[in-house]
Amino acid sequence: MKREKLLSLLFVFTMLITGCANGNSDSNDSNPSPENSISEVSNNSSTSGSDHSNDSSSSVSDQTSESPISSSENSTTSETSSSGTTNPYYSSINNAEYGETLKKSLRTLITTTHKVETTYSGLRQVFSKSDADPAKSGNIIWFYSGTSVKFSGFGSSNGATNREHVWPKANGKAFPSESKAGSDAHHLRPTETQLNSIRGNKSFGVVKQTANNIAKQNGSTSYASGDYLSYVDGTYFYPGKGFRGQTARILFYVQVRWGAAYNLRFVLGSGSVKTIGDIETLMKWHLEEPVSETEVYRNEAIFKIQGNRNPFIDVPDYACKIYASDGENYNSKVSNVCAAK
Repeated sequence: MKREKLLSLLFVFTMLITGCANGNSDSNDSNPSPENSISEVSNNSSTSGSDHSNDSSSSVSDQTSESPISSSENSTTSETSSSGTTNPYYSSINNAEYGETLKKSLRTLITTTHKVETTYSGLRQVFSKSDADPAKSGNIIWFYSGTSVKFSGFGSSNGATNREHVWPKANGKAFPSESKAGSDAHHLRPTETQLNSIRGNKSFGVVKQTANNIAKQNGSTSYASGDYLSYVDGTYFYPGKGFRGQTARILFYVQVRWGAAYNLRFVLGSGSVKTIGDIETLMKWHLEEPVSETEVYRNEAIFKIQGNRNPFIDVPDYACKIYASDGENYNSKVSNVCAAK
């Protein structure tokens, strides 16, 4: 009897121990500890942040190849670069840089990524895409005026479309007329021939809005009204409303991309040949007329063709960060404009 009671007690004790062990095992499998949860999140976050700096990781590579969205598209929406933007194109730019240092960094970026240099004749195909009128197939939008016209090529008579060097080429004295800065699609815009000729080599600045100062387009002074017209005097050209900020951002791009190669500089007042002004007014226009949908679309279209971008469209703050402190005599006036924005 004692033997049977002893065996019974041993059996019950064994079952209790086994049940406790199984219960602990189930609990650990189904409810990971807080430490394990934090570790997994941390690892995933680290992998996400290094998707585009280390493509050799097999897991990242596999995930990228299976995704219906390209890695660059994913980067644009999910990754913040050191420049403070979500566009990975600027991941090499240090947001703490200012003045000439920032200018040099951007110059390196937009020069090394400028893989295709558009030809002067090739601008016909470029403008058909970059300056197309979204409301009317086969039309493009003329710069400075916003007029929509049919476009099949360039001409020299009034009413035809011409290629406007926003930074004047000065008959090839500033830079090559039909190559390099002279054919860069971020720089040149389609304009009406007469308006192009009237603008000539003039700098940009404020012009009195009088009837006598209206810059004619195809013989007309009524292609727009009021501030939407372009005006000209003996010193300056004044673009129509909506085109002043665009003009400034194009010139900022040209000076950063091509300035070192051709000694292109901004000045206060009116410039000549390799200099252009008025930088104080241009900065005001840049701040008063924010980036438009047209500029964003055009920047993307040319990026697909040339490989580089206009940084002042993507990151408008770069303008003040550079031109208020790049060591030039206009810095204090530009700084005042930027401080008042």
